[in-house]
Amino acid sequence: MKPVNQYLSNRITNIELKQFFSTVMMKFGEELDMLCIQMYKGNEADMFSLIERTYIGLLNNAIVRYYNEKVTTLQEFSVWNKNKLVGRADLLVRIKFDNEIVYILFEGKQREFDGKEYVSSQLEIFFETFETQARKYYDAEKEDYNEQVFIVPIVFEWIRTQKKLTQVLNWETDRDDGHTDFYAVYHSNCQTEDNSGLMVYGKVIKANEV
Repeated sequence: MKPVNQYLSNRITNIELKQFFSTVMMKFGEELDMLCIQMYKGNEADMFSLIERTYIGLLNNAIVRYYNEKVTTLQEFSVWNKNKLVGRADLLVRIKFDNEIVYILFEGKQREFDGKEYVSSQLEIFFETFETQARKYYDAEKEDYNEQVFIVPIVFEWIRTQKKLTQVLNWETDRDDGHTDFYAVYHSNCQTEDNSGLMVYGKVIKANEV
């Protein structure tokens, strides 16, 4: 399942990191294909109402299958600060690029697409909530990071109907909203009212200077 309307922001200035997101969005689509065939008997339209934790698992699979020994990941892990539990982070990725090692701390959210287009100021508020959550996890253990860390709020948004899918596919994909740094749409091929899909998008924030 190839991503359509894929977009990567020029705010991602690290070339290897930009390639990482481009590759992972493609590989995430392959994970959806395997899930559909092996677990949903080819019924694509039934597949997109998954919960956040499941999508994070698929994202993890996509990263690990492609990068193999270059990557180490932790899912749903406890974060502590001075013997006090801060919470559970969704996904931490440590990856060895050609020129550096980076950590990517994902904080996910799943929701259903409501049919609305949001202006830049609304998107800023939307991302801020779980960006703040991820930063709490980073701040609690920042002394453990010796390399560059990126915080990545990521959204898995269920497009429930053919009408809403058509609306999303008609959007301009090269329009920079000032906040979204990566974006892709995945959808089923059946041409019925049950045709549905998934938007995956997020923001890439440099957490520290090294």
